Amino acid sequence: MMIIIARILKENKYINKFIRLISPIFMRIFGFEVEDEVFIFLFSFLSGNPTSHILINDLYKEERISKAEANRLSVSLCFSSFLYLYKSSILFFKERIWIIILISYLIPLIFLIKPQRNYSSTKHISPSNKRLDLSQIINDSFNSLIRIFSFVFFFDIIASLLIQFFKLDNSYSFILSSLLDMTVSNRFYYSYSKSLDLFLYSFFNAFLGFSIHLQIINATGFLDYKEFLLKRLIIALISGLSATLLYYNIIIGLICFILLIGLIIIKKENTAKVISKC
Repeated sequence: MMIIIARILKENKYINKFIRLISPIFMRIFGFEVEDEVFIFLFSFLSGNPTSHILINDLYKEERISKAEANRLSVSLCFSSFLYLYKSSILFFKERIWIIILISYLIPLIFLIKPQRNYSSTKHISPSNKRLDLSQIINDSFNSLIRIFSFVFFFDIIASLLIQFFKLDNSYSFILSSLLDMTVSNRFYYSYSKSLDLFLYSFFNAFLGFSIHLQIINATGFLDYKEFLLKRLIIALISGLSATLLYYNIIIGLICFILLIGLIIIKKENTAKVISKC
């Protein structure tokens, strides 16, 4: 449904006007190449994976964005939908679930920051000139859905077989199933200690699991998986540590946030200067 909704909304003239209105601030903060990316950025919070990557791939196939930009977006706009995060967080944590939700979105987006000095107003969102073919959209969405469920079903079976074969208890079952597919791990949730629970839950929410990684690879034609995997591991590690810090001390957590944002911006500014000199 999210794929269908996204493609219908993208062709709506009122949505396009709204995106064009708010684009300048997003373009300057995140250094997007085209305004279409602002739509994907906002819709990603609602849709989650892998819909956001299907939309990114659409832009790449249309040659609206470069391969490097498509990979940059794929790393940061890679999170669960808000509805899933809320439902799963409240299932395991009765208080301060906002910390987990906030961390799940903020850490990847911090890595997306890429200040753009010269925003060009010519990079407008580009609605298709073709008539909206709803039947084709539904057919494409159905095919995507079949592929997604095949991965979920496969990793669900693999996780169950490994757990049964090695006779793993719930603690190890949770770790294994989380690495394979975080949606499967809900069945094996195991409580360690409050701090470790927060770290692991936030870590796996950011890492997502190999099932979703394969869904993303299947949905894209540009992904540099080695780079994607490394950056998602870094994001997952920082997410786990940040959630734990914020839970026990909000002040220290916020200070760490500010320092992290500052370091990333400084690094990207220095990189941009080196490139411009070359």
